[in-house]
Amino acid sequence: MSQKKRCLPLVMAVCLLLASCGETKEAAPALLTPVGVALDTALVTRGNVEEITFVEGAVSPASMPLSFTGGGVLKEVLVVVGDTVSEGQVLATLDQDAIDSQISDLRYALSVLQESQKQAEEIQELAIEEASLQLQKLRESNADSLSISLAEVEVERQQASLGQLEDQNALAVDRMNHQISTLTSQKENENLTAPFSGRVVYATEKGAGDSVTGSDTVVILVSEEEFTVTTSYISITDLRQVESIEATIGKNRYILTEAPFDQSEYLSKVLAGASLSTEFLIEGDTSSIKAGDYAGVYLIQNRAEDVLMVPTNSVYRESGGYYVYRVEGGTRIKTSVSVGVSNDAFTEIESGLSEGDEVYVKG
Repeated sequence: MSQKKRCLPLVMAVCLLLASCGETKEAAPALLTPVGVALDTALVTRGNVEEITFVEGAVSPASMPLSFTGGGVLKEVLVVVGDTVSEGQVLATLDQDAIDSQISDLRYALSVLQESQKQAEEIQELAIEEASLQLQKLRESNADSLSISLAEVEVERQQASLGQLEDQNALAVDRMNHQISTLTSQKENENLTAPFSGRVVYATEKGAGDSVTGSDTVVILVSEEEFTVTTSYISITDLRQVESIEATIGKNRYILTEAPFDQSEYLSKVLAGASLSTEFLIEGDTSSIKAGDYAGVYLIQNRAEDVLMVPTNSVYRESGGYYVYRVEGGTRIKTSVSVGVSNDAFTEIESGLSEGDEVYVKG
């Protein structure tokens, strides 16, 4: 082989090397879409975004525990479990004679108390007079200043004691008068009546002559027309953070409010190891609702109104923050964004995008 032929491959290699060194390396596109594949996209719009916690629930007849205000002595319970009652119907009564006897005893005790208080105050007033006379004698006898000062202090001490005694006596009288007033009110409301028409699901086992307090449930009444939504237990702390509570029942949407909470009933259930639940009142027309209906409950908080938002499945997360793929001319361009409130459907965009921008949505 000639020298010229042997050098040819070397020359060609050198030429290729020089050609490659002179090329300009182009950056790879952000994210190209294969030819013939359509993009799933969405526009950046304005709207409201809120954090939503979903809880399953069920419609139950509204129930109400009924008690006598302040309590008393039972005369008679007029209903049993299963009875259907009308609004205003008498369910139980208190013993009038027992209330009259308690009021009479309290009034007598009050008169005795006031007499003993009067005597105690008169004794204290005598102590003040005696201390004042002693001070006057010291001044008239030109006693030393220290003795006079001590006598003045004693007069002030006795006067302060009288003031304290009068305050204590007045407080004791007020307490006893309050007891009499409560019993008088019970006498005027000796009958426990049904606040609405419904069915009795609980009646106390106590009978005539037994004492009941204001915290003792005498009857539990269930409405045949009013309903509540019952869910698994939601803590009071979580409920206090919620801005609104809504429910979907059938095809309709309803506003819910937390039902009155009985702390003593809650504690008794906890101690008994019973399962806990949370009850909500339903606002609005409930004519299309029936007991047993399924209720989807939404606890809504941190509502952001009239903000930029995108579908949540268009937002990606990485160590440095969040980003989306903004679409321009069929090309997806990675774009960093700041996000705010988010739920399963939409995410608030605080910066990085403008209204009308198009973003890629994950399938």
